[in-house]
Amino acid sequence: MAVDDNQVLKEIAFFMGAVKDILSGPLGRFYEFGRKGPDHTNPETKEWLKTDTAHHVGGMLVLTMFSMRDEELSDPVRQKFENLLKPDEKQRYEALLHIRNTFGHKFGGSRAVRRAADFDAIMAGPKPFTGVIEHTADTIRVNTDIARECQVFLHQITENVFRRYSQQMNDG
Repeated sequence: MAVDDNQVLKEIAFFMGAVKDILSGPLGRFYEFGRKGPDHTNPETKEWLKTDTAHHVGGMLVLTMFSMRDEELSDPVRQKFENLLKPDEKQRYEALLHIRNTFGHKFGGSRAVRRAADFDAIMAGPKPFTGVIEHTADTIRVNTDIARECQVFLHQITENVFRRYSQQMNDG
C-alpha cells in the first residue's frame, strides 16, 4: 500500500509530540509515584512497595509508549520509520521492544523471547539501560528510569527519522 509522503510526516510528527509529552499529565503522576514511592512508616514495607511499584510503573510506561506508536503510526508508516533507523538506533529500539514485550506478555517479570539478543547486546555494551536494575536469562527488573530513557530515546529517533524522511523527499 502506497503512503503519501505528507501523511508519513504527519503521522511521525504526531507521534513525536505524543512521546515528548508522555510523562506530563496523568501518566506523569504514575512516574513520580514510582520514583518516590508511598509515604509509609515501616521502612521495609516502604522499600518493597517503592521497588515493586517502580518496576511495574516503569514497565507500564514503556508498554504505553509503544502502544502509542502502534496507534499513531500506520503499518506502512511504521515500516518506513523503522527502515530509516541507523543500526545503533535500531538495536536500542529493538531492545526497548523486548522490554515492552516482556511487560506486555510476561508481566510477572519473566522475559519474552523476541528481540532478546538485542536487549542482551545493549546491556553488555557501553550504554546499557540505567533503568534496568536486574536482568538474567529469565527475568528483567526495571525502575521508573526506564520510562525516561525510553521517552528520550523515542523522541530523539523520531526527530531523526522525521529529518531523514524530509531530506529524502527534498532530494526527490
